[in-house]
Amino acid sequence: MNPNMPRKSGDNPSLNLDIGAKDTLTSIQPCYVTSLDLRNFAVALPVPEVDPRYWMSDIEKQLTDMASALHNYFNVTIIGAIGFAVEDPYLLRESYLAARKALPVAVKERSFVFFDENEPLEQEHPLFDFSESRSEIRRAFEELDTLALYTIISKMIEIFEDRPDLLVPATDAACNILYMATSLLADGENIVEHIFENEPEGYRAIYQMHTIEEIAGWLIQFRDGCSEILSTRRQSYKEQIVKNVQEYIKRNLGTKLSLNQVADVFNFSPNYLSHLFSKVAKVNYVEYITETKITVAKEMMML
Repeated sequence: MNPNMPRKSGDNPSLNLDIGAKDTLTSIQPCYVTSLDLRNFAVALPVPEVDPRYWMSDIEKQLTDMASALHNYFNVTIIGAIGFAVEDPYLLRESYLAARKALPVAVKERSFVFFDENEPLEQEHPLFDFSESRSEIRRAFEELDTLALYTIISKMIEIFEDRPDLLVPATDAACNILYMATSLLADGENIVEHIFENEPEGYRAIYQMHTIEEIAGWLIQFRDGCSEILSTRRQSYKEQIVKNVQEYIKRNLGTKLSLNQVADVFNFSPNYLSHLFSKVAKVNYVEYITETKITVAKEMMML
């Protein structure tokens, strides 16, 4: 589902919309709503049969009622694409990807569209798949690797240029990058606000863009601004991360401090945290814990 809406500074539209969608739909039957980024969310709904003849009209009515309720409350327009029913939960991803293929039609018609494998989707080129770049961008944000971030976003921009058929995946990619920046970077929202401080709508202008040229321009501004800001923060940021981890370890010496658990606390991959810790602290993670425990034990013996 894709909401087109005005945004105000300080709100959390994704969370509010997710809750609104869930509340509206669960008043009829159980459902599961998942936030994909600041702009999009996915809904899993139970149906009685795989055959769409037994559920299509009911699902269309439920989604239309949800869209109407959210429009009245949030002043948004909800559009979306619906995949196919599956019996095996592990096949939900296939249904989701089918819905993604139909989404450009939904955007064009400003409505809800059902995926139909018998109908051509009128796509001259395959859709851009952001998932292929997600892990690379995550690593670039985690490690403040400005060169990698600049290169990845530049490649995206090259793909999107002169491709109006990629408006939907380009918008999705931009919103995903925005979401990752605000969630993975320390003070991430302030960073992106600073990048777009001279824009009337700030970074939220991305939600109002309707051409591939606008999306590419937004990505260029984000890429250049983010690279400039992060390059000045890179070393001090890494040092602060390690300092925070060290303080956490000292406060929790009486608990289990596995690398995986502590990495999860700080929202980093274990491999990255281990590498960063060794590089900045000049001692590996396990050795630091051992040495810290020995030091504390000696101090207690001297009391």
